[in-house]
Amino acid sequence: MIGQSISHYKILEKLGEGGMGVVYKAHDTKLDRTVALKFLSADLTANPQTKSRFVQEARAASRLDHPNISVIHEIGDTDDGRSFICMGYYDGETLEERIERDPPDIETSVNIALQIAKGLQSAHKSGIVHRDIKPANIMLTSGAYVKIVDFGLAKLMSESGITETGRSVGTLAYMSPEQLQGKKIDAKTDLYSLGVLLYEMITGQRPFAEEHYAALMYSIVNVDPPPPSLINPSVPKELDEIVLQLIRKNPDQRYKSASAVVEKLNDYLSEKKVPLHKNRSGLIGFISQPKAIFAALLVVIIIAVLSFPDSRSSLPSFFNFTSAPDDIHLVVLPFLNVGEDPANQPFNDGLMEILTSSLTMLQPQDISYWVVSASDVRQQNVTSARDALREFNATIAVHGSLQRLSNRIQLTLNLVDTKTARQIKSDMLSVSVDSLPHLQDEAVNLLAQMLNIDDKESRFTSGSGSTTVARSYELYLEGRGYLQDYQMIENIERAINLFNRAIELDPEYAQAYAGLGEAYRRMYDETRDSEWVDMAIQYSERAKEINNELAAVHVTLGMIQQATGRYDEAVNSFRRALELDSVNSDAYRGLARAYVQLGSIDQAEETYKRSIRLRPTYWAGYNQLGGFYYGQGKFTEAVQQYEKVIELIPNSSYGYSNLGVVYYYLEDYPKAIELFNKASEIEPGYFIWSNLGTLHYYHESNFEEAAQMYENALNISDHDHRVWAHLASASYWSGRDSLAVKEYYQKALTLAKEEERVNPRDAELLVNIAGYQTALGDFSEARQNLTYALELAPENISVICNAGIVYEQLGDRDRALTLITNALERGYAYSEIENDPHLREFLRDPRFISFIQDFTTNSAE
Repeated sequence: MIGQSISHYKILEKLGEGGMGVVYKAHDTKLDRTVALKFLSADLTANPQTKSRFVQEARAASRLDHPNISVIHEIGDTDDGRSFICMGYYDGETLEERIERDPPDIETSVNIALQIAKGLQSAHKSGIVHRDIKPANIMLTSGAYVKIVDFGLAKLMSESGITETGRSVGTLAYMSPEQLQGKKIDAKTDLYSLGVLLYEMITGQRPFAEEHYAALMYSIVNVDPPPPSLINPSVPKELDEIVLQLIRKNPDQRYKSASAVVEKLNDYLSEKKVPLHKNRSGLIGFISQPKAIFAALLVVIIIAVLSFPDSRSSLPSFFNFTSAPDDIHLVVLPFLNVGEDPANQPFNDGLMEILTSSLTMLQPQDISYWVVSASDVRQQNVTSARDALREFNATIAVHGSLQRLSNRIQLTLNLVDTKTARQIKSDMLSVSVDSLPHLQDEAVNLLAQMLNIDDKESRFTSGSGSTTVARSYELYLEGRGYLQDYQMIENIERAINLFNRAIELDPEYAQAYAGLGEAYRRMYDETRDSEWVDMAIQYSERAKEINNELAAVHVTLGMIQQATGRYDEAVNSFRRALELDSVNSDAYRGLARAYVQLGSIDQAEETYKRSIRLRPTYWAGYNQLGGFYYGQGKFTEAVQQYEKVIELIPNSSYGYSNLGVVYYYLEDYPKAIELFNKASEIEPGYFIWSNLGTLHYYHESNFEEAAQMYENALNISDHDHRVWAHLASASYWSGRDSLAVKEYYQKALTLAKEEERVNPRDAELLVNIAGYQTALGDFSEARQNLTYALELAPENISVICNAGIVYEQLGDRDRALTLITNALERGYAYSEIENDPHLREFLRDPRFISFIQDFTTNSAE
């Protein structure tokens, strides 16, 4: 097109091209000025209604008059029907180009953000939301001004059917959680994007840097990013707070308006005495949501995959024996608190934890020897040898009791055959309170003798990181005990207090400093307050100064570095931990995850495989590798790993349940049902029953079986209105008593109404409520809720489709047809329509059949 004339514009050169169209530099021959012409992609304006709405939006944007907003001169069409926008041309570069060329310093970044906020302030006051604030849409002119471009085009993209998955990862990175979830969009979505921009300018990286769509979107919606100051220590705390408030997940927790952001940034610049402009040349110058009725299942599946326990056991159990076997697969069970004094329980829990950790280091070169982590024992609530056999397929359980006798502590240790639950050996230690620091070493070495491990090779000593001060050691053990239940912040606070008291008594106690580092890391994990990261690093570094050979310290540092986006440093820390403790499962897991975050997928895979080679009979390694393959979308490889898990722990439900999840994503529903059934036979659970119910309902049309599964789930937990509704629907289609069906729907409605009181603007909930009201005969209320839900979330295809299903139940076929076909055009899965029993008659409608035929033909083309 170079050299051609369009209307009174002569095309001079091509400036750029993107998903919305092509931009050219042009000369306006009528007014003798240089302009930019953006020719829109034909896909964006193919629909006359969409094009009409765009023209209205663009006209509104053209009335914006602000120095930080690119001016729109004209909206027009070429002779062959191509739409274009004539905009102001600015000599300079985009913010995207500037960041790539020479990232701005903090002062410049804040100045840029302030000008963007001022432009948004003007637009928002006129009722216009940009929806696509990103570096490519910010021009930095040579005259030191910021110009926001492309107002109105983001809305055009959404209305033309271009979904979020059709956008680049770079664009998705700046989208708000509510955009990705298909929720109602308002001015606060622009504030979120501004926060991401400012974060990137002052740190040199985006808050979320995942390269794959699913991982990126999951992080934006669910994960809190590290504060900017943890990536760039030069960022002041005041600026940290501004950025973090801008990118809150909940829009209600962000700044109330762009005006508030302008005020906050002005205050910041005034306090820092930074000039508002620097006149230096070149300076400035959703995804389709799943059907609501599937939401519980999919969330459960995701949670199941993301929360697989990381350390379990394997290998065949032994028959009766009187001495320990050559292959030792060990579980340390919680110690009995003799006397049941609650004050002694933290000490007991702490001793169990450090003995477990110490036992893992006895024979690091023996591939047949491994110990289940204390965290897995607690997580699975394993308290007996039988439990240890079922959950971990352990061969030996260590059971013990601890008793305080005036100035002495007595520890009894028992080895138990998990197959027969018979005691193999028993022994006892008794130490004075003054000799308490020796308890750990003596207990570990006694167990080594009981297990027939050569004590000359494996003589254990807790090393130079320990203490000789008895009271200090006691406080440390109590702190470790409290830290085991770190989900309760008050327990972390108690642990911090105890570690500090231990350090007061022995200022060179490296393990206590390491404990403090871990405790502060846990505080950060629970609160996301950056001050705890600083404390965690401070005390971990202090532990390193005293003793650089504590693997736990390097693991803690690696986890902090990983949480704050310093992945290269995390790799080094986890490597150092593995040099000190070659079988440390936390270090392997952390190292592999750090490699994934760096994009080094091959190295991550090799790390998981190396862990397996060291302990080939330990099922946790295969489980972790399976989770890795699942995350990479390599479902066939994931199947192989979870089949190995089942081979090693055939009596645990987890292998079958995890494998069922993978087969669900492979769309092999009969196999998934078979595996969930097997898991439920071993250990029935709420999620397994609920998953089975949904699979039977939608993919097998076995409504009686589905109803039974939902009843089983509700016998465990009866608080989810969706499961009650599933039970009602399955009961209806299986021909059960109508009074029971009505009772189930009424229960679902009651529970849903309780949720509505908490959030009356939840569009998906309102559609569910409308469905329950329809089933109960309250048609007027149902219609009102449907209308309101569609007003709240006009672009949420889950809401659109489910509203259509309810309209079909209300007898409004025309409205149902409009909504359901709209949802399908926007990317809703046809299989979800096809498998819904409420739509049997709908699917036979000639109009719908004709639509599907045309839709399928067009999709194929």
